[in-house]
Amino acid sequence: MISKYVWVISTILQAGKISFEELNRKWLRNTEISRGVEIPKRTFDHWKMAIADIWGLYIENEGKGEYRYFIMNEKEIRENGLRSWLYNAFSVSNALVSSQSIKDRILLESVPSGQCYLQSIIEAMKENRVLNITYHDYNKNEENSFDVHPYCVKLFRQRWYLVARRTNTYYNNKKPFIYMLDCIKDLQAKDETFEMPKDWSADEFFDGCFGIGADPRIDKQLVKLKVSAGRANNIRDLPMHKSQKEVECNEEYSIFSYYLRPEFDFQQELLWNGEDIEVLEPAWLRKEMARRILRMRIKYKENYKMKELDNSRERKKRFIQTKRKNLPTELKDFAAIDFETANFERSSICSVGIVIVRNGEIVDSFYSLIRPEPNYYNNFCSNIHGLCQQDTDNAPIFPKVWAEIESRIKGLPFVGYNKFYVEACLKAVFRTYQMDYPNYAFYDTLTISRHKLTELPNYHLVTIASACGYQIKTYNALSYAEASAWIARKVYE
Repeated sequence: MISKYVWVISTILQAGKISFEELNRKWLRNTEISRGVEIPKRTFDHWKMAIADIWGLYIENEGKGEYRYFIMNEKEIRENGLRSWLYNAFSVSNALVSSQSIKDRILLESVPSGQCYLQSIIEAMKENRVLNITYHDYNKNEENSFDVHPYCVKLFRQRWYLVARRTNTYYNNKKPFIYMLDCIKDLQAKDETFEMPKDWSADEFFDGCFGIGADPRIDKQLVKLKVSAGRANNIRDLPMHKSQKEVECNEEYSIFSYYLRPEFDFQQELLWNGEDIEVLEPAWLRKEMARRILRMRIKYKENYKMKELDNSRERKKRFIQTKRKNLPTELKDFAAIDFETANFERSSICSVGIVIVRNGEIVDSFYSLIRPEPNYYNNFCSNIHGLCQQDTDNAPIFPKVWAEIESRIKGLPFVGYNKFYVEACLKAVFRTYQMDYPNYAFYDTLTISRHKLTELPNYHLVTIASACGYQIKTYNALSYAEASAWIARKVYE
């Protein structure tokens, strides 16, 4: 039954809101789980109660209109660590169990530290039992046995960790220690119990932490990172920390801010990202990262050729300067274009807007919904453009829509706001449908606006368009394409 509950949760999460009839249609299309039999309404009601009992998720009906179902406390599964982890674990397990025929094509990472002692530790935590552990200390290269009070466990980077307090009186006034389960060589639960401190909280212990480090000597503080445009997309999709905010974005880089303790694990994460990330603030962290990089450079100094690096930077600088010089000074005939996507896949275009400009005048426009590929919506994207799966279930696929567009844009270059994203979406969907990409000329209204409209307070699309005489009133692909057309007519005069 668990697999069926997981399917229901996943389907409703992807749709946002869904009617019982549509849910049943999707159910029947998944023949492996449905076996061609509909879900009776009474059975569905029982499943809702079971889902509430297991995951604490409440499926409600909007009670009007299409009488669609939705998960009332959806944020619980995204923010509650244990519930989210359990749901994801069940979802993955469900997918794997139904994919035995291709098991040799599904590769997983091992979490060996959870195999031996995790269950015993959790049982001891539930009963507040003292544990005797034999622990191998990597730093001292020695083993010791001692008693601990197990407070909590945490998974980080494929390793389980135990937070526990030593029972020796010497440790009474010290904070709990963190132990890797990999280093536990033996573990026995004792009959002796302990009283869990009422003022201790795992969330507070790890408050502001990245990873497993919890050093109280390092306070939570504002950290700003400058991230290359390519890497920013990954960090945007998978935030490094729950406090992450994007405070600036352009075609070359983004700046992200965090409020956390920038300890060892966080510094290791920065190093893992290599040259794509630069620490801007705080100053001490920037200096510490510079020292680490210098020490690494010294280790590789025999093969390190500074002259070649300087030449590479000079070539990159000349390339950017040449690119700016090659911006067209006049553009009278063009097609402004914009897309909306259903999810974070670039190919998942769900709507397109085209505005045709000839001799500096808007002469035609085109808008269409598109059935996206892959065909699912996430709430983040739906909240931006307001579209959901029901809007595009009966829409044409991209090749059919593009066939209507091709004759309108023949011989015209494209312009778009943040053309790097728009062009990437276009190339991705061409690849998805194995269509030959014609290498369209593409010009960026964001780049040229920064070059020509130097007095603006910021370079958001709404701000630039307003400065060029166009007010964005409707938030869809056609409205954004019209805004780009107005901007291009102004800046390419």
